[in-house]
Amino acid sequence: MWGMAGAAAKAAARGVESSTRAIAARAQAVSPAAWCFVLAVVCAAGVGLRAESGPFGLARAAEFALAQSSDLHLADSPADTPSDGTPTNPGGGATNPSDTNSAPATYTLTLLSDGTSTGTIASNPAGGPAYPAKSLVTLTANPAAAAEFGGWAGACTGTSPTCTVLLDANKTVTATFNLKTTKLRLSAVGGSISGVGAQVGSQPRSCTGDCVWTYTIGAANRVNLTAIAATGYVFKGWTGGACLSATNPSCSLTFDTDTTATAVFVPILRVGAVFSSAQPSARSFLRFYNTGTAGADAAVTLYNPSTGATIGKWTTPIVPPGAAPQYFIGDIESALGMAPTAPRPDYYALAIETTMTGYFQHVLWRSSDGTLTNLSTCGTGVTIDGTKVANVHASIFDSAYPSSVVVNNTGLKSSGVLLGIYNASTNVRIGTYTILDIPAGGRMITTVKQMEAAADITAVSTVPHYIVKIEPLPAFTGFLQHLVSNVRAGVVTDMTTACSFTGNPAATIASTLTPSLIFSTAQSGSRSFLRFYNSSAAAGTATVSLYDSSTGKSLGQWTSPSVPAGSEQQFYIGDIESAIPADVNKPDYYSTSIEAKFSGSVQHVLWRSSNATLTNLSTCAVAVTAEPLTLAGVHSSLLNGAYPSQVVINNTGVTSVNGPSLGVYDARDGTKLGSYPIPNIQPNSSTVVPVTVIEAQAKITPADGMYHYVIKAETPFTGFLQHLVNNTTAGVVTDMTTGCGLRATGVVTP
Repeated sequence: MWGMAGAAAKAAARGVESSTRAIAARAQAVSPAAWCFVLAVVCAAGVGLRAESGPFGLARAAEFALAQSSDLHLADSPADTPSDGTPTNPGGGATNPSDTNSAPATYTLTLLSDGTSTGTIASNPAGGPAYPAKSLVTLTANPAAAAEFGGWAGACTGTSPTCTVLLDANKTVTATFNLKTTKLRLSAVGGSISGVGAQVGSQPRSCTGDCVWTYTIGAANRVNLTAIAATGYVFKGWTGGACLSATNPSCSLTFDTDTTATAVFVPILRVGAVFSSAQPSARSFLRFYNTGTAGADAAVTLYNPSTGATIGKWTTPIVPPGAAPQYFIGDIESALGMAPTAPRPDYYALAIETTMTGYFQHVLWRSSDGTLTNLSTCGTGVTIDGTKVANVHASIFDSAYPSSVVVNNTGLKSSGVLLGIYNASTNVRIGTYTILDIPAGGRMITTVKQMEAAADITAVSTVPHYIVKIEPLPAFTGFLQHLVSNVRAGVVTDMTTACSFTGNPAATIASTLTPSLIFSTAQSGSRSFLRFYNSSAAAGTATVSLYDSSTGKSLGQWTSPSVPAGSEQQFYIGDIESAIPADVNKPDYYSTSIEAKFSGSVQHVLWRSSNATLTNLSTCAVAVTAEPLTLAGVHSSLLNGAYPSQVVINNTGVTSVNGPSLGVYDARDGTKLGSYPIPNIQPNSSTVVPVTVIEAQAKITPADGMYHYVIKAETPFTGFLQHLVNNTTAGVVTDMTTGCGLRATGVVTP
């Protein structure tokens, strides 16, 4: 029994010793004086306390000493302390605020402000800067009348004007107040906007593209804007804000709320040589096709091609959306006040400005032979809209200029197509024409007369032209081509290519090219030639796959001889047909696909033996192109007797072109033969140079068999080249500039 009691006493003693040591450590942590005081009391208790007090007397003595110390507060024992650490006083007695083992009773919340203006910070609950510990204080930022709240820093973040702070420590909050601002949102595509104002300073700000300028309210926020067109563009007006509808490039804005201003710039469409009425046997017609959703006009400026001097500026009537009117150059001259007997140049350099989206065509009519030809070459190149063709002739023209529409199925399966027929003057649909099935890779030629009959359309003189469109249903993969047969001269003209008002996007050149119809030798009066220009640095071959255009059936595949780098080679369809087995009947037309081991271009040129004419039928699914400073297949003087070439040099820049040369290369192998120095060409002017003049200046005498040249600008200039061929027998002028882009097989980028 005594053994058990002794063990219990020893355990109690160890507990007391542990408690006493803990109390002493607490005292030592506070101050040396407190520690000494507790130690002295404990020692005295060990000697003088009554024996019955037992070992617990030491702990009680230590507690008493610690409570009496003026430097300490005896906190509740660990057993009396809740798990959240909040001190308790179960005995009901007062606690000593000097006890540093509990959290401070208060914390300080410091409020500051910053920024370019002033404001106040309201707190809830009010008071401060001292608050009881664990307080939640809600702050509200109140900017002054001309200010705005910019955000919090410190214990608060974000831009909300209210913030709640938990005071578990001393904290600081800063509110930023700035002067109120407004935003001026600007947009300038095709030019820039310069802005000057009191807050800008003496140096103007400049915006290109989309910009946001911030201004302070209450200060002098008047801004003077000036629209500045980039080279090749013209300013047409303002939209948005106080500048709305203004046509002056300068505009002043005073505002105290967010506003916008957009400077509208449109590309200047530069057109190749346009024949004036000084050439009585030739008449130029200008065709405008508005594919947008709003009516718009077009401003046409005529320049003297020799001097670049402005002759006059004429504006079309409003062209309704979807409409495609045409205007005779003689009527434009009359509208400009040019008397019929007044002197005028043989050709005009032309610039067109318009806000409409769509296309422009220059069509030449020759009264001497009754031919219509498409001379649509422009500074931005040429293009097609494969889903629609404009100015298709109604059958009232069938006796002289019947139109045909070629529907090309470039998809992987046979498909039908629905064609909408629209009045070109009003864009009102007057009928539809359905082709039930076109084989994959096949072509379907339909005359306008067939379309009118199927659509129950009666041709009338008041509707001379149609617009033919691929309607949305059913889905169809392919493109349209518009051919006109000049009955009197026996010339087929491709009227598909045009110039885009908005600038031609970069052509997406596929590694497999799909041209439109190619004439076979089954048509004895017509001969198709394919001209390949290799612009790459290495020689390569081209592979032509032939298909029956009616059925899409594969007939054969032909690979060209190697085409040297920098050269242009021409191949007759009769030679290409050698890939077709002898026992296969040749169709009238081929569908083709072309793959090349080089980059460059290909042209489809049609020769008609009945009238000895050459015409350019280079329409393709994609990548119709005209390299602005390179011409391939220019005829040497060996062909002057029947097909003399002329090169039109167009200067569309703001400075004269004087000094750059045109390099002349043998098209057979790309060998340079000489250089032609470009004469002084004024801005906005052009010059027509016969190939005989180029040969003379470059000291070139073509050798036997040297029928074609490649001509390139050796130094770039702002402008473009155009290649015209005069078919002397028929008197027909053909634009041979356009081709279809080729990309070497395996090359990823155009």
